[in-house]
Parts: sequence; structure tokens; C-alpha cells
Amino acid sequence: MFILKKTSIILTLCLLFSSILGGGSFLVNAQGSQRGLIITPAITELDGERGRDYKIDIKLENDNSDKSPIVADAFVQYFVAGKNEGEPIPTDTPPKENNNPILAFENPKIALAGGESNQSRVNIQIPENTDPGGYYYALTYAINNPETTEKKISVKKRLVALLFLNVKGEIQKETKIVQFKPTTTFVDPFFDSLSVDYQIKVVGNSFVRPQGDVYLDDGDGKRINSKPLNPDQKIILPNTTRSFQSSFDVPKFIFGKKTLNANVIYTDGIDNIIQQKSSVDIVFLPWRYMIIGVCILLLIVLSALIFFKRKPRII
Repeated sequence: MFILKKTSIILTLCLLFSSILGGGSFLVNAQGSQRGLIITPAITELDGERGRDYKIDIKLENDNSDKSPIVADAFVQYFVAGKNEGEPIPTDTPPKENNNPILAFENPKIALAGGESNQSRVNIQIPENTDPGGYYYALTYAINNPETTEKKISVKKRLVALLFLNVKGEIQKETKIVQFKPTTTFVDPFFDSLSVDYQIKVVGNSFVRPQGDVYLDDGDGKRINSKPLNPDQKIILPNTTRSFQSSFDVPKFIFGKKTLNANVIYTDGIDNIIQQKSSVDIVFLPWRYMIIGVCILLLIVLSALIFFKRKPRII
């Protein structure tokens, strides 16, 4: 039972963390329903000052199509970044030995009738001596409408809303593009596509939601095509790396050497806007048509040589 419950938590967190968005909602089905419990927002970001108290509200909605009730227990867990990219590891161990922010649900017992919605309030206390930086919480709702598997094992589903708490103070944040690699640096604009893989690493004591874009220019600064650097607005935890990919529609009539750029923008610990850029040259050449053209030219020359060689001479 313990293993099944732990696996359920990890899977739920992985699904949520791998598609970290700035808002939205997340739902889980209760027994006998087609919808379930909806939590909004799925992710909350909060900048807090030491010595102050805060409150956040999570909207809970029972969207069971059969109007059955939902009963749940609410409690707070922490999460850290796992070794595998995008994998959160839930833990009951506080991030620091002491002086951590204190979180508690105002009402840890949740009961929603079919179609009912309500607010779930979380109280946050930040002690005066809390270390500045990022703290990461999984606000967990354990559904007490158990489902039964084929092996007749009762499994209670758990759903989380993530809280990214940044305690103000001496914050260090640095964002680096540690890899910027196109699928190819030699592109046929009539046949090939262009994709680029890149990795962004955050170093410091707080999280970053990097901004910026990936773009192709003509070498003189004029943009040809561009895509958002972080289209899903993913959050990167400190001392972790995340991978991204962008694909471009290549204009048909583009030739010569162009420049593919990645421009990452972030705010450091003292609210300075920092930009970092990586670039690589791409050569666009319609080499397939050139080969076809050369073959046609050779065929014409060869045909002419054969024609003139066979043509009878007039004496």
C-alpha cells in the first residue's frame, strides 16, 4: 500500500512538473466519475519578506459528472529536483535544518458536494531569520474516495498544487545556455527543416522562469524567423538544467550563411535584467537542385558530344 501511494504521488508530480505553466488547473477523477477534483491555480509563485505572514487561496471544484461528493485530506509536502530532468522528488524533509517558512492549511479536511466549489486557504509564516532564496512546496490533497484496482487493492489518489516561494534578501541567480546545437548547420531550404536543441542551467539559491527567444537572422541583425525561448513558461530550479527544442519553418528562397541565435533574459537577485546570447552559423544552399542542375547540364553536354560525333562530315 505504501509503495502504491508513493508511486501515485511521484507520477502526479511528474506530470505536473514536466509541463510547468504559469497558471491553469489540474484535475483528478474520483470513483465513478468522468471528471473529478479541479485545482486552480496548479502553480503559485510568491515573493515573501522575512518576518511577515501571507495567505494564499487554492480554488477546489467538484466536477464529478455523476454529482458524487469528494472528500479529501490536505497537507503540505516539499519537493526537490531529481537527477532526471523535470522529475520532482516529493519529500517530508524541510529544505533547511531550521528557520524554514511555516505552512499550514487553515482547514485540512475537504468535503465538496457534487458541483460545489470552495477555497482552500494556506497560511504562510516566514520567520525573521529565514535564509533568503527559493522554497518549494507540494500542497497535497489526498482523495478519500478510494478506487479499487483489478487486484482489489484500495488506492487513494493524490493531487497537488505547486508553490514556489521566494524569500527576499540576498538572492543569487544566474542563467546560462550550456548547450546550443542545431540538428544541422547545412540546410537545403527547399527540402530541409531546421531544429535546434538547447539546455538552460540555473545557478544560485532561487528559481528562474527564463524569457527570451530563439531566432534566425541574416547576419546583419535583420530577423528572418523567431520562436519563444521558453514557450511553456517552465520554471527551472536552482542548480538544475532543463532541455528545450525549437523548430523553424525555413523560407524557400534563402541562400548563404545566416546566424541562429538564442537570447535568454532573466532578472538577477537585485532586479537587474540580464541577457545572455549564444549563436551558431547556418549555411543555406539548395544543393539538391544544384546536383540536379549539374546532372542536367552534363546530360546536355554529353548529348551534344554524341550528336556532333555521329553527325556525318561533309567533304
